[in-house]
Amino acid sequence: MKLLRIWKISGINIYYKELTTNDVKSTGLHVIRVVAVGLIDLNKTYKYVRLGADRFWDVPKKLGLKCNDNLSKMPHPFP
Repeated sequence: MKLLRIWKISGINIYYKELTTNDVKSTGLHVIRVVAVGLIDLNKTYKYVRLGADRFWDVPKKLGLKCNDNLSKMPHPFP
């Protein structure tokens, strides 16, 4: 819930739904599907580089960081 408060303060709209089935819940785990409007998904392929999203430029400025205009076009390194 702390993360939800941080996102709300930041103006990021979050929608979530608990999907935990009873068998999974019995293990102490939870399954939650989250849609975060305004956030960027991981770059799944180098063919469709996501460089036009406002978030790439707005968030560093809000955090007082220098914006890097030279973003990598390589796909995300994680599977």
